[in-house]
Amino acid sequence: MSKKRTCADCGADISDRGHSAKLCLSCLKERRRKRVREYYKAHKEELNKRTLEYHRKNRERILKQKRKYWAEHREGFRIKSKEYRSTEEAKARRREWCRKNKARIDKLHNEWLAKHPGYTTKSWNEYYCKNKDVLLAKGREYAKTPRGKEINVVRCSKRRATQTGAEGRFSAKDLRRLQGIYPVCVYCGKKTELQVEHVVPLDRGGRNDITNLVMACKSCNSGKRHKTPKEWFKNNPKKKTHFYTMVKEQIMVDRKTGKKYTAYLPRAT
Repeated sequence: MSKKRTCADCGADISDRGHSAKLCLSCLKERRRKRVREYYKAHKEELNKRTLEYHRKNRERILKQKRKYWAEHREGFRIKSKEYRSTEEAKARRREWCRKNKARIDKLHNEWLAKHPGYTTKSWNEYYCKNKDVLLAKGREYAKTPRGKEINVVRCSKRRATQTGAEGRFSAKDLRRLQGIYPVCVYCGKKTELQVEHVVPLDRGGRNDITNLVMACKSCNSGKRHKTPKEWFKNNPKKKTHFYTMVKEQIMVDRKTGKKYTAYLPRAT
């Protein structure tokens, strides 16, 4: 009976290999990879130079091979690419790249629009006419999602501000921050059916930004309607008391116009 032999690196049984073998296959491959890495580190510049030279001389042949391989495996590439783009890692990398290269992206976008005047509008109109039913169905489905509801609130407020000539604007991010600051109705303390409320109505000179927004329940929001805080609190002293426990008034100056206005800010800050 032959003596049991073990791998010199990991101690695995290698009795089934040749008598001269001292390593298992996995350790042998690892040693080879290690030698390749060490050789690459020692001759990195020379190898990169040779690779670039080879690609320069054989550019057309390499591109032809790549195009052929892509055509044969197109569907597989698309599936893998779609799966990767949906991961959080890919989204984070894309956001980071866009943040760092914002000026470059804007420049390229403006250059393209200058070379193709009217193309975007024309192509979108053509696409919309061909896929109107599908796009409307997708829009209705998206409007039911939390993100879609936030966007709808922002758009409605922006439209009303445009109609009334109100200054300022807010984003969906501001709306989420507002929901965190005011987890209950600022007028009565109710926790359900919360809506975005303009303290000073837009048609009464109120601003459409975070300094004029709070969260109120559906009942209080409907009851206040187009009244100013003074008019609303005149017959609702309890709501006034609760409001000023959560909100404070502060005089601020608009950077663009230089006008002073009353801002309603959370007391926590």
